[in-house]
Amino acid sequence: MEYGQLNKRQTRDQPTRRINRMWNEKKQSAPVDSGHRAALIIFVLGLGTLLPWNFFITASQYFNGRLTLSNDTSNGTSGIATQSYNYDSWMALLSQLPQLLFTLLNSFIYQRVKERVRVALSLIVIFLLFSLTAALVQVSMQPDTFFSVTMATIWFINTFSAVLQGSLFGMVGLFPPRYSTLFMSGQGLAGMFAAIAMLFSILSNAEKSSAALGYFITPCVATLVTLLCYLLLPRLEFARFYMSRSQTDSVEMSEDLLGSADKKIQNVKDLEASGKMESQERSSVLAVFKKIWLMALCVTCVFAVTLSVFPVITVRVQTVYKENASWDEVFTCVCCFIVFNAMDLAGRSTPSLVQWPSKQSLLFPVAVLSRVVFVPLLMKCNVTNSKLGVLFSHDCAFVTFMALFSFSNGYLASLCMAYAPQLVRCKDCETAGSLMTFFLVLGLAVANQLKTGCVDSEPSDLLEVYGEGLRQHSDVAGRKTGPAAFLQMNMAETHKVTTQGRKKWSVPQRSATDDSKASVRAPDRKLTVPFRGHIAAGMRPGRKVVVVGVVDPSPDRFYIALTCGCGTDNQPPPDVALELCARFRDRQVLRRACVSGSWGDVEKAVPFFPFIRGQPFKIEIHCEHGRFRVVVDGQQLFDFSHRVTSLSDVDTLWIKGSVSITKLA
Repeated sequence: MEYGQLNKRQTRDQPTRRINRMWNEKKQSAPVDSGHRAALIIFVLGLGTLLPWNFFITASQYFNGRLTLSNDTSNGTSGIATQSYNYDSWMALLSQLPQLLFTLLNSFIYQRVKERVRVALSLIVIFLLFSLTAALVQVSMQPDTFFSVTMATIWFINTFSAVLQGSLFGMVGLFPPRYSTLFMSGQGLAGMFAAIAMLFSILSNAEKSSAALGYFITPCVATLVTLLCYLLLPRLEFARFYMSRSQTDSVEMSEDLLGSADKKIQNVKDLEASGKMESQERSSVLAVFKKIWLMALCVTCVFAVTLSVFPVITVRVQTVYKENASWDEVFTCVCCFIVFNAMDLAGRSTPSLVQWPSKQSLLFPVAVLSRVVFVPLLMKCNVTNSKLGVLFSHDCAFVTFMALFSFSNGYLASLCMAYAPQLVRCKDCETAGSLMTFFLVLGLAVANQLKTGCVDSEPSDLLEVYGEGLRQHSDVAGRKTGPAAFLQMNMAETHKVTTQGRKKWSVPQRSATDDSKASVRAPDRKLTVPFRGHIAAGMRPGRKVVVVGVVDPSPDRFYIALTCGCGTDNQPPPDVALELCARFRDRQVLRRACVSGSWGDVEKAVPFFPFIRGQPFKIEIHCEHGRFRVVVDGQQLFDFSHRVTSLSDVDTLWIKGSVSITKLA
């Protein structure tokens, strides 16, 4: 009898002793982060989560070029223009949809799939997808097949990226708030790294295929480093203390609660009611959201405001020092991307030093909402084709706004991500981190719908076929004829040619039997070179001509010219606003103009030669006040000051030489 009473008393006291032991363990001081190794690893984890995607979007011009490339084995069918695939729209859709879906699902599935499995599997799949993309750089594929593979890659890489970010944010939420700030700082450095890579690509002479291969090998290496760092983190005593302590306590308490009698359960509930111990069971997702809803909405607002104008508006801001060609060439990269990412990184790092306003202060949501003021400020800078006019034209104003705009983005976003885990119990930190990641991604999706329309869109039908598209001309015999002989001249040997010295040329004649027309929208027809087309209403500041094509496998040279009128049978037009000659034997891009029959000097200086044998290209000729700005594959190649001042008279486009044209706009 006495033995039975003693056994009952020991059984009754067991939960109390275990609870006391748990509280004694929690009162123990955490190990020291020796050498800041855990901090460095968490920083690298943040870097690895966004570095791959930053490099993916940096190479978007590569994808556009691959989709333009024609299939030589398609029975004469031409390549499909990039626009027919709507690559940019599909990329945005297939990026945001899986991010939203799986970030939300991650809040539920993390309780069923171990964190280690989620993170490791996501990193391995991302590595394999980028390896596949890098391998495809050297593989020739039909545009339809390449488009399908690319879209599938974008979907799956964002699916696993959402799982990865949600899992890592949840894990980092178990650490002190300083480590959430370090994780956000690592993500900020990923953007900075991509911006610097963009600058180097502008200043280098690397070929497009080599650059694309390098871009995709880099995130492969970065993903492997991220996986290695994640596997090393649990080996650190400091990390184990925060990552495994809550799991151990949860297992011990579950054993007591499930294996004990009703009286023991009542003892635990009494302790919880008295405030001596929190329930060790995880709360529901809805219960966690009720505690962090303000921080969740704040992080959504921060990113919605930021991405509503960056980069869709900020990349259109131009420098006032256009006469400085070197500065104009790197202005957007430096003042838009590098300034933004540098100050964003500084903002993300600042909460490790000071955290103001506090999470309880009403000033915090006020500070988040006040960032809306940056939207009109940036829209009133020197934006090309702005409907709102320009109020702040100087470069310094734009840089100042960008610096404050990006710093506040990084600072407030980091505070949101650091404050949210502090509002819930330790057991719910992972759920809170996953929910915050979902609302961060929700802000990106909202921004896509809020992108402002302050900029005039470029007309898609700028080039017309005498009122309806682009007409290709034939002579009576049906033989394709070239434009002017002045386009056939060797510009290296002839710098100035007088009217008397010009060669006699033959203008392509319009045949009464030639009724064929090729619309710029037609994806299944290739525009024949030599080519002459009419520009409706001529050129004016804000307009541009886009030429998309493929260089011949064995090219000599090709010409593109903008002229005032189409000339006559015997004489070229007396005014040529711009003649561009890409010459492959010495890799030069030459340009000049002709005014009243007199040719000017040839300009040769370019930072790189952008054309590759057998590879696609996209040339944009932007007409601005005082100059033509020529961009090839997204990188500025040169400026050419206006010699012909009456821009509305520049109404004819000529193309001749070793190229095939797939699209004009």
